[in-house]
Amino acid sequence: NIYPAVFSGCKLVFEARRFDPAASEERMARYGTTVYNGVPAFFAMMCDLPERRPGAAPELMIMSGSALTEGLHRRMHERWPTTTVANWYGLNESGSGQTLNHGADMDRHPSSIGRPLPPTEIRVVDADLNRRALPRRLAVHRRPRRRGQGRATAPRGSERGPDQPRRLQVLPGGDRLRARQARRGVGGGGARRATRRARPRSD
Repeated sequence: NIYPAVFSGCKLVFEARRFDPAASEERMARYGTTVYNGVPAFFAMMCDLPERRPGAAPELMIMSGSALTEGLHRRMHERWPTTTVANWYGLNESGSGQTLNHGADMDRHPSSIGRPLPPTEIRVVDADLNRRALPRRLAVHRRPRRRGQGRATAPRGSERGPDQPRRLQVLPGGDRLRARQARRGVGGGGARRATRRARPRSD
């Protein structure tokens, strides 16, 4: 997630030691940080601090690594009311599939994984990797109809019915390889498919 900042010519302040929320927020104020990158647990620890340091208010706080809960999203806005919050997901450790939740989408559904970033494409499939129609719970989040757009939030454990899909499959846009190849995780021409079980997330 530091690549956009590096390619934009930003100066970097890299914290390599064990995370200290008070010290991190102090550096934020000292260096005039405009973009702060961390995992949700770091932001939660800073929100537990008694008072925000004057000047510690980045323009953007971007996180990855785990889900953002609605409660933490609310606390972050209370502590940094002028800061934009974004959550950037990598759908597996080695592929290029990514989603981003930010802006108005983040305000409506802060715990969602967001929208796929091109060339990532999200499809709903059953256990045999056959494509399925969006369940009602997912369809309400479907906005644009262009390739590479749209939102998919997995039904949570008890809310998932027997006729609903058990997996989300993430595919490079336009790729049409067979399900057998997808199950192995490798497609032709270097393209990759990543199949990920939809797991319930706790708030």
